[in-house]
Amino acid sequence: MTGSSLVAATTFPYLRDMKYIIIMAFVLTGLNAIAQNASYKWEDELCLYEGTYDTKKVTKTQLKACYRLALQNDFDINTSPMVFKPEDIQSRLQPEKLEEEYTAKAEQLKKLELPQTPFWKGLKAAKLKEQQQRYEFNRTAFKAYKEVSALKEYQSKNAAAQRYTTILLAGGHTLLNEWKDLRKKMAERNGDPDRIMREYEARLASPERLNYAFVDVMTFGWFNSANEGIELAADIYPSEMIHKEWKKLFLKTKTIHCDEP
Repeated sequence: MTGSSLVAATTFPYLRDMKYIIIMAFVLTGLNAIAQNASYKWEDELCLYEGTYDTKKVTKTQLKACYRLALQNDFDINTSPMVFKPEDIQSRLQPEKLEEEYTAKAEQLKKLELPQTPFWKGLKAAKLKEQQQRYEFNRTAFKAYKEVSALKEYQSKNAAAQRYTTILLAGGHTLLNEWKDLRKKMAERNGDPDRIMREYEARLASPERLNYAFVDVMTFGWFNSANEGIELAADIYPSEMIHKEWKKLFLKTKTIHCDEP
């Protein structure tokens, strides 16, 4: 056998094997890339969407958690006292529901498995803080409707709420004078101001006028003002930022369909 035929017999099969290995490597790489991509669907008030994500970078469990936290508001504390008349204090206050809701939702939020990025960790921390503040605020309100001294326990970041606290604790003529001013302000903002003032005059003439005054100043004065002092996660992380970070979790997204508004 000549030298050239020996080279042909040994080198060419090697080259064919290398070509096969290279082709298989490309095929396996492509298959692996496809295998590590998955799809996730979600919806808002009008539309259904689908996104493709890299399972090596984010899990389906994490996506579900992000969706619940950022787009569904599943961890909002919604139980609050609804008092508009003195008799509501006995019939409509259910503070035990607040305790149940806060305990359950705070525990769920703490256990939520999110991507470990500064944004998602920060949003979770802000929501936990909001939950705590909302709980303490509503718990104080539940107590204060039955025992006004409970307001001493709560320090609102809203100056108007602190002012209403002083007035409610003082009671008597101080409370009645504030009630009158509050009703006038309510009438100015209402589509039927005469009704607001007629209602006020009728209640002022009632033997229960101090109770009516307390409920109005507590509900439309202190409660509304103190509510504004709660630090909301949405104020730190507005919806535009949230949607931007949500889409970063995906390689691509598309709208499947939308209902007519």
